[in-house]
Amino acid sequence: MPEQPTRDLLDSYQATFADVWLTKLSQQHSVFEGYVSTDQFDGDRKKIEFVGDEEVNELKGRNQPTIPSKRAFWDRWMIHRQFESVDEIAETDKVALGKLPTLESIYSTSQARGYKKNYDRLVVEAMTSQVVHGKNGTKLLDFDTSTNVIAVNHGGTNAGLTLKKLSAASTKMDKAFVNEERYIAIGTQQNADMILNIEEAKSSDYFNGEILKDGSIKGKKFLGFTFLQYELLNHNVSDDIRECPVWHKDALVFATNPSLNPGVSIDRVFTRSNMIQIRTTYYQSCTRKRDSVYIIKCDESPA
Repeated sequence: MPEQPTRDLLDSYQATFADVWLTKLSQQHSVFEGYVSTDQFDGDRKKIEFVGDEEVNELKGRNQPTIPSKRAFWDRWMIHRQFESVDEIAETDKVALGKLPTLESIYSTSQARGYKKNYDRLVVEAMTSQVVHGKNGTKLLDFDTSTNVIAVNHGGTNAGLTLKKLSAASTKMDKAFVNEERYIAIGTQQNADMILNIEEAKSSDYFNGEILKDGSIKGKKFLGFTFLQYELLNHNVSDDIRECPVWHKDALVFATNPSLNPGVSIDRVFTRSNMIQIRTTYYQSCTRKRDSVYIIKCDESPA
């Protein structure tokens, strides 16, 4: 390698790094990938239109006037946000520069991990954030905390994850006609709640002793919910309340921009002693498609 990387060499590295980044991306783990619906679109926004179930009319006579069927229409907007990962290498670091366009590079691995971590962060954020809606995407709709939250004291007193709370969430989904796979995200404390406090979860009649054997309900199914564990769920430090979301796949959609993911640039930064900067940019968006997302509030304060 030359003493100082040439522009042609950096251009070559730039093209190769993008391919390596995509390879590394496929090797990284995301908690929520596969558990929300996905989409791709160019540009900065996309309108998602929905048509609700149609009410049919009964024909009672030959001369009955034709009446348009009633149905609900609604729409949501997906708006891309741009993110970046940036690393720097000293131009004299021949080892790091030499590995840059290869699968051995720590930078492609680190930046791919950052992408997947951001994927999870956006999904959790979309569970309860405002959604953009309306014909022209100019209106905001809040998450309905009056109907879509199972209170921390559901059942009488403040408590962690309980059977009553899970049952209440299941009932809400039933009433919303959710007929596909259901999911719940929990943290470490809620996993402990399941192991220590819910006898049905420990019973061999339900799991053949798997929970007690593994020490975890992660990846298992109970009361109709598949349990996923994620340690960065919303947590209110002041009252030690964790928000555990409950949803189904079609309730959320995650999207990328296929034309611009990833955007890779490898350049010198002359204002930083000619450091070689590796910058990866990409566009991601996530929103609630449907309102059948619920939050179970769980107390994590010491007993």
